Amino acid sequence: ELNLKSEKKFLESNKKILKLFRIEVQKAQVSIINFLTVINQYNTSKLNYEFHKIDLYELINNYNYLNN
Repeated sequence: ELNLKSEKKFLESNKKILKLFRIEVQKAQVSIINFLTVINQYNTSKLNYEFHKIDLYELINNYNYLNN
């Protein structure tokens, strides 16, 4: 669960970076390729976070099932 918290913090910081990049793209200060790279990194981080969350819930569920 501690790892999930750190992943969530990382995901939130990536989201902030994504917002900043969006503003910079609108000002034509960064390339679209860089912006797409940041979007891809954010999506990958979010997907990994969700998979880890599912794994944790599955472990909890199995533990609860076996101990009832």
